[in-house]
Amino acid sequence: MLQKTESREDYSGGNSNNGELLRDIEELRKALYFHKPPPKITVSSDFLNILGMDCSMSSELLISPRERLLREFEKEALGSGNLFFDFDWKEEQPEIGSSVSPGSDSEDCLENSDLSLIIEAAEEEHNKESELLRRRKAKILQGLETEALMREWPRTFSYEIS
Repeated sequence: MLQKTESREDYSGGNSNNGELLRDIEELRKALYFHKPPPKITVSSDFLNILGMDCSMSSELLISPRERLLREFEKEALGSGNLFFDFDWKEEQPEIGSSVSPGSDSEDCLENSDLSLIIEAAEEEHNKESELLRRRKAKILQGLETEALMREWPRTFSYEIS
């Protein structure tokens, strides 16, 4: 419990002690941050910390989000050992007309067959979409031709009657 006889200076330490405390705090700050200014804590830096990104890396902030996502994907792919794509695929592809060596990995064949299945499915879907587009265009053209004929018929019949 505070007594009324104590003055405010007793709690604040007086002006001389305040200066010493400020100097001590400044020395501690310099020792902790090695003469670098302390990091500014803002909402954006807190958000980046939550996401696991370091806000002090300015070079990474200049990279586009797509490129950053690609780099993360590459790191995960290399870390897991399950490479979905090979960066040096042009160097490792056999010459056209050369046969594949019998000692090649079955994983390469599996990846190539998966890739060919994906390509075939994409081509099939593209063919379906282009066929639908052709049908739509044909129906539109047929409708326009019918409309044009309907306009011409009254003129044709009027000439025959007169």
